Amino acid sequence: MIRFENVTKTYPRSSRPALSGVDLNIERGEFVFVVGPSGSGKSTLLRLVLREEQATEGSVLVAGRELRTLPLRKVPRLRREIGTVFQDFRLLPNKTVYQNVAFALQVLGKSGHAIRQVVPETLEMVGLAGKEKRLPHELSGGEQQRVAIARAFVNKPPILLADEPTGNLDPAISLDIVRLLDRINRTGTTIVMATHDDDIVNQLRKRVVELSDGVVVRDESRGSYEPAPAEPPERAEPAERMERAGQAQRAGPAAQADRGDTADRQATGPAAQRDVEPAVMPVVEPAVEPAVEPAVEASEPTDASPPSSAAEPRAASAPEPAAAPASEPAVASPAEPPAEPAQAKAGSGPETVPKTARKVRRSRQSKPIGPSGDEA
Repeated sequence: MIRFENVTKTYPRSSRPALSGVDLNIERGEFVFVVGPSGSGKSTLLRLVLREEQATEGSVLVAGRELRTLPLRKVPRLRREIGTVFQDFRLLPNKTVYQNVAFALQVLGKSGHAIRQVVPETLEMVGLAGKEKRLPHELSGGEQQRVAIARAFVNKPPILLADEPTGNLDPAISLDIVRLLDRINRTGTTIVMATHDDDIVNQLRKRVVELSDGVVVRDESRGSYEPAPAEPPERAEPAERMERAGQAQRAGPAAQADRGDTADRQATGPAAQRDVEPAVMPVVEPAVEPAVEPAVEASEPTDASPPSSAAEPRAASAPEPAAAPASEPAVASPAEPPAEPAQAKAGSGPETVPKTARKVRRSRQSKPIGPSGDEA
């Protein structure tokens, strides 16, 4: 319906362009908000659509017509297809509400019968039924703007341009006016509205085109007056993991090891835990059982044990030392060292046998010897 192709508009006495390299496409039936600070080029864009101004560069197409090459004699026909609502209403002060709306149809050459039928329907749609005979100065600002909207829409144009239609109205009245434009848009009319009212833009959530220094900086479907905040580069989940890692470092290596073991068990599942448990138990059980002490105690021989009997003949074959006085204990025999190599050469058994033999000899030597040479 409306297309701008690399459009640049520079006024004769301006050092910078009002619009620069604008590319924009508005489809039939769309509702588009044009937003931006004062001097950003909003009004210039609407004047180019009305052919009140011509583009310095680029092409502007409206309803299939190239406006740069459109002859002046065809401009009125173009404007009959475009309804316009201004910020200052621009009503005829000496005509009533009915006459202001009917005047737009009279210019188009409509018959009186068609005018009498269409005008009351349009006034009822904009909420001015019963006020047909009032003059503009007898109306409030919101009511005057409704008259202006009725005049722009009475011919059912395919395009309706609104340049700051709520700039002189209270917020509550402004919202009513824009809702009226929304109802008109639902009938199939394409609406392009330049505005500074952020509340209206945020409530309706229509397409938003933002201009800044004559350049389109944002074209957002179902947008808001302010651009949406950019998403953070990292999601919350990695940030939480980094925070937990920092806490683990502050907690110390022991806490990290415990947390790592827990994470491994959770990751591997119950089956892996069952596989780990049997490998730990055999290592713990041998450390608990005292297997060495009973073996040493059981090896304590008596005079009747076989190792003692085997050791006694070898010890008897050695010469006995001279008898010591009864008051002094017996001294170890010098033949005791040769007895151990003899047993080692004979291979009489494990290492516990020589130790047992020494114990037996020490026990026999520690006993006192009587006068007859017998043991006491």
